[in-house]
Amino acid sequence: MPSSTVYLLFPLFFMLHELEETAFMPHWAIRQRMQAKPGKKRKRIPPVSARDFTLMVLEEYILLLGITGICLTAHWLAFYQAIMIVYNLHIIIHIIQAITLKSYVPGLWLGILSMLLVSWLLHTSWHETHLTHVAACLPPAAILVTGNLILIHTLAQKTNKQN
Repeated sequence: MPSSTVYLLFPLFFMLHELEETAFMPHWAIRQRMQAKPGKKRKRIPPVSARDFTLMVLEEYILLLGITGICLTAHWLAFYQAIMIVYNLHIIIHIIQAITLKSYVPGLWLGILSMLLVSWLLHTSWHETHLTHVAACLPPAAILVTGNLILIHTLAQKTNKQN
């Protein structure tokens, strides 16, 4: 499969997971907060409005499209593959959350489907990069993705406090 196909398909697979999260996360988070015992667990589930969550997903998608464009034009497939690996790790976290909570977690089902599809993309594009290059790109990719998640969640919490 040509690498250009990988660049085009990953954002679509990413969006599958995000659409499921957008549809179910706000209501799920409210229900989790209501069922949680007072204390630490309740603090770990900050309230996020449906509007704010949708804006967070939009920001993530715009960032991914920007990364896709840069990686496509600069031929940085190794960095793009690292981003896909970080995405798959994120889905594994959803699976662990579901097992820990013993219940559905928004984004789980389409996340698993998209993880399988992204794994297929990685498998079909491995021959175009060196594993050492992908491994070297993993830390910056993880920092970028994690930093962005922290930033958008922090901004959403500040927005909630102001409203």
